[in-house]
Formats: sequence, C-alpha cells, structure tokens
Amino acid sequence: LAYLPRTQHGFGSGSAYGSDNNENFNPAENQQYGPAYDGSIRSLGRTVPDGSIQRLPYSDIADIRKRVWDKGYTRQTDVSYRAGGDGTNFFVSYQNLNSTGIVGGDKYERNVFRMNASKTYNKITVGFDAAYTFDAAKRTNTDFYFTALNVASWIPFDRYKDWSNDKFSTPNGYFNDYYNNPYWERDNNRFNTRNYNFNGNFKLDYKATSSLTFTGRVAVAQTNTTQTTTSNNYSYSAFSKRAGFQDYFNNDYDRFLTGTGKFIARSTPIPGSNGESQNTGSRLTFDAFGVHDKRFNNISLKTIAGFQASVRRSKALSASTSSLGVSGLFNLNNSATGLFNASNSESQSRKIGGYVDVTLGFRDLIFLHGTGRTDFTSVFSGPAIGYNDPQFSTYGGDVSFIVSDLIPSIKNKESKVIDNIKLRAGYNVNGNDNLSAYSLQATYPSAQGFPYAGLLGNTVGNTIYSPNLQPEQVKSIEAGIEVGMFGNRLLLEGSVYRQKANKQVLNVTISPSAGALSYLLNAANVENKGYELDAKVIAYRSKDFTVNVSANYAYITNTVKELFGATGLNSLEYQAPDDRASLNASVGKTFPFLRTTAFQRDAQGKVIVDGIDGWPLRSDGRIDQGTTLPKHNLGVGLNIRFKNISLIANAEYRGGALVYNDLGTDMAFTGSGAITGVYNRQ
Repeated sequence: LAYLPRTQHGFGSGSAYGSDNNENFNPAENQQYGPAYDGSIRSLGRTVPDGSIQRLPYSDIADIRKRVWDKGYTRQTDVSYRAGGDGTNFFVSYQNLNSTGIVGGDKYERNVFRMNASKTYNKITVGFDAAYTFDAAKRTNTDFYFTALNVASWIPFDRYKDWSNDKFSTPNGYFNDYYNNPYWERDNNRFNTRNYNFNGNFKLDYKATSSLTFTGRVAVAQTNTTQTTTSNNYSYSAFSKRAGFQDYFNNDYDRFLTGTGKFIARSTPIPGSNGESQNTGSRLTFDAFGVHDKRFNNISLKTIAGFQASVRRSKALSASTSSLGVSGLFNLNNSATGLFNASNSESQSRKIGGYVDVTLGFRDLIFLHGTGRTDFTSVFSGPAIGYNDPQFSTYGGDVSFIVSDLIPSIKNKESKVIDNIKLRAGYNVNGNDNLSAYSLQATYPSAQGFPYAGLLGNTVGNTIYSPNLQPEQVKSIEAGIEVGMFGNRLLLEGSVYRQKANKQVLNVTISPSAGALSYLLNAANVENKGYELDAKVIAYRSKDFTVNVSANYAYITNTVKELFGATGLNSLEYQAPDDRASLNASVGKTFPFLRTTAFQRDAQGKVIVDGIDGWPLRSDGRIDQGTTLPKHNLGVGLNIRFKNISLIANAEYRGGALVYNDLGTDMAFTGSGAITGVYNRQ
C-alpha cells in the first residue's frame, strides 16, 4: 500500500443525536462523530450468548487503518526459444504472471503462449503467428474500502478476520449495527472471472516480380469470458434477534431511532445470491493487397492497394438467483425461492473497405505520402438510412525531408555535433463508425412486472436516434522535427498538432416525457491540440555495459467548439454519477469538464455558515471546477544493460487536471476524514 488519504484520529464511535459530544457515543455505531478519545475503558458492540461484551481502551490506534491491508506481490516468468535459417524462422514463448492484491484473498494469474513461423519457397512465403492467453481473477465484489472506513480508529479492526470461529467477528456478534464485518463481506461476496483469448493470422506472400508483391491474410480473434458471482447467505441467531441488547450509551440516542431505549441487533437475514455468465466474441478479418515498389533513377515509388472485410460477432448468456437455500452451496439449483433471472443477447456487425497508399521519394531526401480509404459499415445501416449511405472515408497526406542531406553545410564533420535533421508535416481526415451493433434499430425489451406479475410484456427501448446520424470525422494536422546528434547518441524529437473532431456521436439525456431517456445524435465538435517532446540519450556505452536514459513530455488541450449544430445550446451534461458531480461538455471549455456542488462563499471567498446550527451552506446547483483531462504528461525512463541482463525503471507524472472521487463523501459520512476533525469539532 503506497499511501492512504488523511484521516482523523481524535474522535470515536457515535453520531449527532445527543445534546453534546459525550452523549453522542454509541458502542454499536458505524459513524465516528462520538466524543474525543479519553483513554477510558468502554464497551464495544453488544453482548453475545455467553454474556460477554468487548471492553476496550477508548484510545486511537495509530496504524490501524494500514493494518487492514495486505502486501501485494507480483511474480513474472518468461521463457522463449528462437530458431531459423535458409528462409525459415520459428519463435515460441511462454509467460506466467501471478499477483496477489492488497485486499486479502484477491488473486490474479495470467498465462500467455505465443508462436510464429514462416517459410519461403522460391517466390512464395507462408507464415503464421498465434497467441493464446488465459487469465483468472479471484476477487471480492464488495466495497471493502468503504466498509473499512466505517470502523473507528479505537477498534482493533484486524482482529475480526476469523469470522468462522471468533464470537465477536460473526455477523451475530460483530459490533456494528449498520454495516457487517468487512472481513465476512470480503470472504463471502466473491467473483471468479476466467478469460480465454486467441489471436492468430495466416499470411501468404507471392512475389510476382522484383518490384511487385501480392499478400493475402486471414486473421482470427476469439474471446471467451466466464464469470461466477457468489454471495453467501446468513441467518441471525434467535439470541441476536431478540436478546442481543447493548447498553452503555445515552438512551435518548436510541429513542430517536427506535423509541425502545435499547437497540436490538439487525435481524433481517442475508439472502445470498449466485450468478453465472458467459460472453463470447469473435472477429474474422480478410485482407488482400498488392505492393509495387520501384525505383526510377533518383525517384522511388511505392504503391499499396488493397481490400479488407471483417465480421464481428458476440453472444452473452447469464442466469442468477437472488436467494440461496443451503449456505455455501453455489449452484443455480440451490435456490430458496425457485425464481431466477436470465438474459441472453447476440450481435453481428460487418465492414468492408478498399484503400490505396502511395509514397513518392526523391533521392531518399524528400518523401511525399498520400493515402485514401473508403469503408462501408453495417452499424450505420438502418430503415431510415438505407444500405448505400453508411459509408465513410479516410484520406490524407504528408511530406518529409532530410534537411541535413539537402543542406550538407548543417553537418560539421569535425565536431560531429549534428548527424541528421528531418522535418515532417501532414494532414489527415479519419472517419469513425463508433457505434455498437443495432444502435440505430428500435428495440422492445421485456419488462419485469409488466403488465402484471407473472405475465410477459414488452416495452419500448429508452434510446431514440437521429435519422440524420452520420459517422464521426476527425481532421488533424501535424508538424514535427527529428534531430540526431553526437553520433546519434542523443536523439531529439518534437511535434505540434491540432485535431478537430466533427459530428461526435453522443447519448444526450432528454426528458422522459419524450418517451425515452436518451437521444443518440451527432452532438459535438471538439478541438484537440498540443505538442510533444521526446529525448533519448545513450549516457554510457561499452562492449558489455550500456546506460540509456529517456524523457518525454506532452501538453494537451481539448476544447468544445460546438454543440447540437445550430440549435444554440451550449452545454451538455453527459455523465452524472450522483447529485454532487457531473461531467459536462460546454462550448468554449475543456472536455470533459467537471462541475460539482460547493459551499456558498462571500465576496472575500470565505465559506458562509448557518447562523443557527453552524453548518456550512451549500450553493444551489453545481459550479465549474475544471477539466478531468491531464494537460501535462511527463515520463522518464532508465535502461541499464550488462551483457544479457537488463534493469528497467520508468516513472510518469500527469497534472493540470482534477479527479473526482466519492471517497471524500464516504469519509465525511463515516467521520473518518481528516477534514471532519478540523478545529477539534468545536
């Protein structure tokens, strides 16, 4: 564990139901708004069947929040073999990775097998490459972090791991009346995921002449994911339901909640659940292209022309039951109610395209390059669009030239400072069909409980789409320079670019009175621009020892230029995880742009508090905060090699952006956050 957020260590269990901090104390409370720690011996939780109750010093345990977490380890093993000769190449490798997480019991394993081979027979070269990956993850699906925050720092939290045998760690005996033992939740709410992925292609080259080659290639990608999700059940004992009282607290506190004067343990049983799912996907791609590469004295000409077709298919199945009959038996037949939820889906999408690519060179000093491609895609084929319309094109060109060879005087043969200088510039237009299959089709899913329980009914899908929807289009322009110095021991590269994304496809939230919840349309035009710098240095080099150092920096800005065409609207809320924050697209501002609730402030910027209860006042609506896209990206690397042994280190910094996390809200709710203890809660 690298670090944790700042927490308060001055106050213990309780909530704001008493007339003062001392009356706020409650031994079964999850929140930490009780009295300040005083070192006295206090009760924790409630009595258990043998009549005992936990009695602990009401004092902060300084490192208790770190003791919750395990140390994570990662081990990786690689083995490879390579052979070849006389037109034959062969390579095979195996990699195994095992890791354990900082949450106890979380494990991950990955196995990767790779193989490729090729053989040349006169004018024909045949080759293939294949990779098979199997990985498995066993993790908790409960929010262990949140439940851990619901434990005050005077409680020796790590002693409650043995929930099978320890009387104070079972759900019956655990001290918290609002949240179960996090260790029980961690161990009894799990998901096991297995992924089986295969990627392979077969390639055939035919060299018709010395300058003309034809290539055919078939590529296959297959994915298969299975997941088992388990949640164990639990029934509270009769003692816990009716006799597990707790005392040692202000009775007025409990009357606010129950009116009984003595709080009784939670008695609602935990039903448990079991779910199974399987998802498969495949992509079949066929390429056929020809390459003509010819020199005419000082002029070189390389032309590529080809055709590509691809088909994507997917299928998903899932079934689950929300109640277990026998504890610990995770089988769909073990349903206490005999009721199940099940779903399945299938999809298929296709794309065909043709392309041409031409590179013209002069004396290997100046190069002109142009490319063009047109694709037809099934995802833009709909009843309101027609088959011949769903096409989009990609085209562009660039130029590059070796300045140091065009102007030899730039090189100083005596000092050997400059080895080469290359300038380049390009312009490109890319089309993009980033829709899932059937996005433009009206759907009529089955509706649970409609029209009546036990009867099957269908409802209209919650998304409607624009009949004028078109593929996205990205226009980009870029210029760059590459410099080699000191015998190419120092390599410098810089580039500046600007991209304009037009007709961006977004799902816009609309009023339910329209008969749907979202509207799919070409909603935004966004401009992205920035620059990138890269440096590589061979700091030291000898026969057996080499030290390489690298650094790169990128500056990025992303600005919304237009929304909804000519409608005049200038703001779009496209993601709102809760009522406290939203991600927005607003004309003239960076994208994505974060807006959140905030405290009211006076003209001097000071927070305004309520004159009666002293709580800060919250402003109406949300206010602008800033972009969530990092503007500054810095990376550094070090590679030290001695013979066949390498030591590699990398570091990265991202800044100039905001990150919104619900953790702050969770810590304020529980009273564990450092900000809740400022001014000693006076």
